[in-house]
Amino acid sequence: MQKAWHEAQVNRIELELQGAALAEMHRQKEEVEEDLSRYTGLYEQAPACYLSLGRSGRIDGANRAAAALLRLQRADLIGLHFEEFLAPSSQPDWRGLLARLDREGQPSALEVQLLEERGGASRVRLEANYNARTGGCRIIISDISDWHARETALQRAFAMLDSLDEGMALTNADGCIVSVNPAFSQLTAYPPAAALGRSLRFLRHRAPGAAFYADLWRSLVSRGSWQGEAWGQRADGGEFLAALSLKVMRDPDGRQANLLAVFSDITQRKRAELALRELHRELDARVRLRTSELAQANAHLRQLSAHLAEVKEAERKRIAREIHDELGQNLLALRIDISMLQARAGARHPRLRQRANLALENVDATIRSVRNIINELRPAVLDLGLHAALEWLVRDFAVRGQFDCRLLVAGEALLDRIDAESGVVLFRIVQESLSNVLRHAAASHVRVELTEEGDTVLLLVEDNGAGMEASQRDKPGAFGLLGIAERVDAMGGALSIVSAPRDGCRLSVRLALPARA
Repeated sequence: MQKAWHEAQVNRIELELQGAALAEMHRQKEEVEEDLSRYTGLYEQAPACYLSLGRSGRIDGANRAAAALLRLQRADLIGLHFEEFLAPSSQPDWRGLLARLDREGQPSALEVQLLEERGGASRVRLEANYNARTGGCRIIISDISDWHARETALQRAFAMLDSLDEGMALTNADGCIVSVNPAFSQLTAYPPAAALGRSLRFLRHRAPGAAFYADLWRSLVSRGSWQGEAWGQRADGGEFLAALSLKVMRDPDGRQANLLAVFSDITQRKRAELALRELHRELDARVRLRTSELAQANAHLRQLSAHLAEVKEAERKRIAREIHDELGQNLLALRIDISMLQARAGARHPRLRQRANLALENVDATIRSVRNIINELRPAVLDLGLHAALEWLVRDFAVRGQFDCRLLVAGEALLDRIDAESGVVLFRIVQESLSNVLRHAAASHVRVELTEEGDTVLLLVEDNGAGMEASQRDKPGAFGLLGIAERVDAMGGALSIVSAPRDGCRLSVRLALPARA
């Protein structure tokens, strides 16, 4: 009985131990399942791309991120060779990685290019670990397309910087050079090793002074950049003038991280500019000298022209007087004699009387011609004043040209301010203008106007005739207009001619008036 009870106790203990063992096994199973679920969730939800490959390189497992990257459902990925997703240029490297894993069993990494139609990324990084249990491998795929594009752009930018003719140096926050481009060494004759770690001031040749640095630092602090010129010294001791540009480079927190210096050698250009500036100064001096000489020559020409006009007018007056006094008196005496002869012939000598009448007519015609010549040379009416002379001139041309010619004068106050010399010039200009109208314009209306504008007298001669091209005014033989221009220039006045074909002509002259008393 006691033995049976003992065996029952032993069986009970064994059952309890077995139950405890089973409970522990169940607990451990639950923990394993919980860990497996947790790790499976992490595997599935991880942003990284995971693949499991067999020994032959076929895919036997993939998470969601990998399926999304390769643009296939996970079920469709299983059994495919991963090599199918690689660009032909990357496939040899991939096969080499598999062989290396199988041979060495060590983790390995590789950058490859995916086929555009098979992958959502163009450039990826593979990190492979050997699976000793299956002989295959596990792969982590990282999309480095953006990084690779930035790296390519950065390399391209560095290549461009290296190809620039301008020297470039980059300093750190402490002002020490950390990078230079090839042009820096070409311009300064310092190899990169001799420049790295040094301050930009080691290139300084001439001390620019406190004001220079004050402006430089003020500009860097306020604007983050500075531009100017500075003298530098090469490694061989030669100096050069640099066009220098400084730019502050800041980190994301706004702190100064780097200073970029860009410079070019402008020594020869500066020397050429100085030489050109000196040539400009010499040329300006010569131009001023020649201009002064030309102004003096023009002044002398105007004086000579005015003097010639005075001499010409005086000579006209002298010739007109001599014609009047000599030829005119002789013609008058001759006419008196012929008249007496005609009277004495009477009816007794009809033929003599007829001859005397004919001679008397010839003498009268000659006297009229002499008077016309005298008026052309120097009208006696000029001695009566400008107004009277212009009235006589306008009436004379109106009769000769058979056109309507009118004279408008502002008033006697204006005529009183016009001196004798200016009066003769104005008369001759009107005379030449009306002669041109008579010869060329075929006008029916002509207006001559004399007005006062401030301290100037304005003469206007306007017609409704044929007009003329601008080129006709300067053609050879246009001495009438040339004479008018010379008269006006000699008096220091201004001449304006406005004309067009079939639109008449408007000639205006301005001459200065003497100051009012």
